[in-house]
Amino acid sequence: MSINKYDNFLIIETEDDANRQILNGFMKGVGLNIRKIQLSNHCSGWSSVINKFESKMISYLNEYQKGYVIMVIDFDDHYDERKRMIEEKIPSNLYNRVFVLGAKKEPEDLKRNLGLNYEAIGEKMADGFLDNNHQLWECEDLKHNLEELHRACIQIRSFIYA
Repeated sequence: MSINKYDNFLIIETEDDANRQILNGFMKGVGLNIRKIQLSNHCSGWSSVINKFESKMISYLNEYQKGYVIMVIDFDDHYDERKRMIEEKIPSNLYNRVFVLGAKKEPEDLKRNLGLNYEAIGEKMADGFLDNNHQLWECEDLKHNLEELHRACIQIRSFIYA
């Protein structure tokens, strides 16, 4: 099923298969309107996600004004540096429609530290997103995302749970 580009929609770009498995779990969230979300194939590395954003997604978002993007990457323990570099690539007119989230190091660390498989992590994320309960996101591997998560919730919760 494809998204309706003339209504609010969300595209999620992932760095690797582990992140994609987490998002597969997220897509199983209760009440989630999956017709509003497109989970793209993973891009093989965080720089590939950024390259795809620059080469394709910027013009796409400018053409389809109701679109939003979440890029899910591994920060590889370089959160501040990587986040700043990525934010510099997001045009100011798209800032409120583009979000970057990810594990502090790698999803493998998150999986090990939480004692959950990737899909279970994603399901818990979806439940927290719906209920505005971000307890899972307060763990050491995810807490750096809290401000960005809050920004994303404000913009997209109303239509992905419609």
